Amino acid sequence: MEKHAKPPVVDEPTATDLHDEQRRIVAARRAAKRAQPKQAHGKDLLTSYMEQLGHIPLYTSAQELGRAEQMAKHEVQAWRQLLCHPRALGVVLAESDGLPEPLLQELHGLRESYRRAAARGFCRRLPHSARRAACVEAAARTLRQVDLDKARLERVLGRLRREVWSRRIMPPHAAYRLTHADLTALEQERGAALRIRNDFVRANLRLVVAVARTFQQYKVAFIDLIQEG
Repeated sequence: MEKHAKPPVVDEPTATDLHDEQRRIVAARRAAKRAQPKQAHGKDLLTSYMEQLGHIPLYTSAQELGRAEQMAKHEVQAWRQLLCHPRALGVVLAESDGLPEPLLQELHGLRESYRRAAARGFCRRLPHSARRAACVEAAARTLRQVDLDKARLERVLGRLRREVWSRRIMPPHAAYRLTHADLTALEQERGAALRIRNDFVRANLRLVVAVARTFQQYKVAFIDLIQEG
């Protein structure tokens, strides 16, 4: 009879071997799962961003000039409305750190003019003064120029909001009382300027992408370059 060769003896894996193999497989699957979605997500995010850019209209030179003039008009009007109200002027002076000395002198002179006018009567609206109007106009334009980041305007509006909403301060003179209608008018001018500024940002997003392309040799992800821009 023909003899069959005995099969080689194979040691059965121990419980430790099985546990180590299971851990290796789980770790490999987790690593693959982390790497794959990240790459796909980055690609999808960039593709989606580019598609959104395609729907944003670009400004012509004339449109940019016109929108810039509108934005400046609303910003000056916001400061003009603040300076035309005696109580709001007081808040502007409370946030006057860093303002030029000539401007501070104008604002203090305007406050004294309001005090003298208020002393003559208890009317809600103070009598018109051509001198005060000229001072308000000049100061509003100067404040708009020195407050380029709009941080001062936001601080002033923030204090006025808290005051109107809480009604903590009720000046005895009617002309110094800030109403919800006064605050709404201020917010409308600020909101109009903010919307125009945001339109400018959106219209120039393609320029950010164009500039980011020139920096791709620095081994930084393209989407990160756009984010920095």
